[in-house]
Amino acid sequence: MVASDAPEDVDQPRITVAEWERLNRPPRREALLRYHWRVFRFLRTSAPVSELQGREQAFRDTIIATVAFNRPEMIEWQIHLVRRYLAEHESYIVFDNSNKDDAREAIRDLCRRQHVPYVALPKNRLVVSRSHGQG
Repeated sequence: MVASDAPEDVDQPRITVAEWERLNRPPRREALLRYHWRVFRFLRTSAPVSELQGREQAFRDTIIATVAFNRPEMIEWQIHLVRRYLAEHESYIVFDNSNKDDAREAIRDLCRRQHVPYVALPKNRLVVSRSHGQG
């Protein structure tokens, strides 16, 4: 055996540069432009809900931010722990990136009850993040 796992007596398939280029074409220009415009529109979309409750001044020096994703119980624990262990707990803000409407509403209600500023991020119509799965 050599460096590859193929037996020595078997010829390795040969591929020409032209075949490689044919099989590995760059993305079409139209698809690439469409993707760039979708990203541009997404990044320019403002937050649909922003409940800073007149506390913008508290965020001038320090921000403790979290991004919520469909887990209101985790945000509830995090609010409790931030208030207990961090001196900057007045600068805590929740950005909601949930893709489920009921989870968004639960997190928004929780933040309202706990007097924590809440910002709903625009829904991402692009590719779903691999860290979150298809949800």
